[in-house]
Amino acid sequence: MPGGIDNFDGFNSIDHAPSAQTLAEQASDLSYGMRRVLNRLSAEERAAFLLREAFEADYASIAKFLNRSVAHCRQMVHRSKDRLV
Repeated sequence: MPGGIDNFDGFNSIDHAPSAQTLAEQASDLSYGMRRVLNRLSAEERAAFLLREAFEADYASIAKFLNRSVAHCRQMVHRSKDRLV
């Protein structure tokens, strides 16, 4: 591993924590990456996926919100997971 075990993702545990700018850049990169990945889904698939995975909503709530059947929402989330892999 370049930089050894003490230098992981810009963090050198012996010297100091990464700068605020480094942390902000990493967060921005991660945010951009997640947007690109989620853009592979339709708006409805993205909503179902995020409601289920990020907010832990149950399928009945997702179905009501999207005006779809519970089975349809379950299938959308399942297919979304497959498409994001």
